[in-house]
Amino acid sequence: MSITQSMKNIFLSYALFFLGGAHTLLAQTPQDMVQAIANAQAQSTAPTPQQVPLSSPVKESSAGADLALKSVDTKLEDEIKAFKKLDKKNKPRQFAADLFEYRQPMSSATDGGISDDYVLGTGDRLQLNVFGSATFETPVQVDGKGDLAIPKVGVVKVAGLTLKKAKEAVQRIVSGQFSKTDVDLQVIKLREVRISILGEVYKPGTYLVPSLSSVLNVLGLTGGPNTNGSYRDIRIVRAGKIVDRIDLYPLRGEGLGNLNVALQSGDVVFVPLAAGKVLLEGAFRRVTQIRSIDLDSEDRKLVNPSLQGLSDKDKLRRELEDSLKLSETKLLSSKLSSDDESKIQNEIKTLKKQLEQLAPAKSSDLRIELDPTGKIYKKLDDEVFLNPQWWTQWNDYGVIPRMEFELKNGESLSSLIRWAGGIDEAYDSGIYTRRYQDNQNQWTSQTFTLVSSSKVILQAGDVVTALPKYSTKAASVQVVGHIRIPGPYAPEKGLRIGDLIQKNQLLLPTTYLARAEITRTSLNQISTFLSFDVTKALAGDPSHNLLLEERDVVRFYSNEELRLTSYVRLS
Repeated sequence: MSITQSMKNIFLSYALFFLGGAHTLLAQTPQDMVQAIANAQAQSTAPTPQQVPLSSPVKESSAGADLALKSVDTKLEDEIKAFKKLDKKNKPRQFAADLFEYRQPMSSATDGGISDDYVLGTGDRLQLNVFGSATFETPVQVDGKGDLAIPKVGVVKVAGLTLKKAKEAVQRIVSGQFSKTDVDLQVIKLREVRISILGEVYKPGTYLVPSLSSVLNVLGLTGGPNTNGSYRDIRIVRAGKIVDRIDLYPLRGEGLGNLNVALQSGDVVFVPLAAGKVLLEGAFRRVTQIRSIDLDSEDRKLVNPSLQGLSDKDKLRRELEDSLKLSETKLLSSKLSSDDESKIQNEIKTLKKQLEQLAPAKSSDLRIELDPTGKIYKKLDDEVFLNPQWWTQWNDYGVIPRMEFELKNGESLSSLIRWAGGIDEAYDSGIYTRRYQDNQNQWTSQTFTLVSSSKVILQAGDVVTALPKYSTKAASVQVVGHIRIPGPYAPEKGLRIGDLIQKNQLLLPTTYLARAEITRTSLNQISTFLSFDVTKALAGDPSHNLLLEERDVVRFYSNEELRLTSYVRLS
């Protein structure tokens, strides 16, 4: 071997030593040699695509794999949306379902913002920074044995330790190699744990989720509990045993509840069937929170110079006309969903009805006119225009706001009212409950107040209605059948059927007097039938001269309609 070749081999050996052990050497060489080594490394060949610099995090997947994963997730989200859309059409809203209204895929990446009490485990990736007499940085990962392998330093067990304790352990082993050094350890990527989400959810299955995922995050991936699932008894099962039960109502209703359950790989999140449900309808605050399309309501509040000089009534009519035009413009949009389109159509109907109510009255008697759709005109009442949208839809179109609440065993009516946000006192005129009796094959009903609601124990299947207050000026009695003047009437409060007949001279010579009927519809749309003798009602008999109520329909018959057919046998 020539002297030249020997020199080359020696130079190559030194070069390999410098490049392979530069981090260790830097801590043991004078400052001038450190600069020389740094210059030599800067001139060395750049790493190939397979080589990754120690200061750079390792890439998890290629761009193609990321796109494929995103495509799968998008498909899953579309399926969940389709299921939820079908449920909205066929079933009432569920309390706490809006916690899962938007599905957000989770990421394991962090910005180093993990707290010191985080417990490390296999798969966690960290960034190690060492500075002082030795200065270097490198990504490290907790391996299957729970260890961190630190190049040129050694191995330290960290699984099961908090991040703070792990820093102390790494500090000790690094200080054993290099004096006067400080260590910083940060989590840059959380380990993933495999969680099975089963039971009554939209997309049950097994999911890989970051280790810090909450139960709420994990359930959100599946779309949350379906309309049959429980929001109040979500179970965490570990090694075949239930280790925790979670009720989402305190979170949704009051921002309370402990959801910080540390999920472990292999855990099962199980959503059972809801034990029982109660339907709440009417003036409960959270039940009446109907989402509607934003029709530029802020723009409507701006002062319109063209309204100056007009009467209050004319100003109101002009504003309603502008709102109607805006709503009709919104309806032309091709991007509206069927639900949004239906809401806008309801708003248009309401606006048209309010405009019709502003028209001057055409008569001063109890009779009132019908609008072109056959619905009743109301006499103008300023209260009508101050009512919220849900009340108008209920009062005018029979669309009652409803929401289902899950019932815990022995829970009282006052507890459910609490989750429902209480009752809007401006519209509260009593609480009406219905319960179906299987043995009698009929509904029974009771009326309660807020004070007495704490003593009322509910059962699955009960219907609870918060009755709204209605204007006494609303025309609500419909008189139909064989009479002189059929149509809608607006009787004074306390008017009885005999008085209505006499005051308006309703009877015809051929009106049947022995029987007429009243169909009475309650606020929760339950109908009852009452019959009375017309002659006795006119005579003031209290058992027949019935007190009229809003929404009553009074039907009269002709003698011909109720005449019994007689047969003669011919032999």
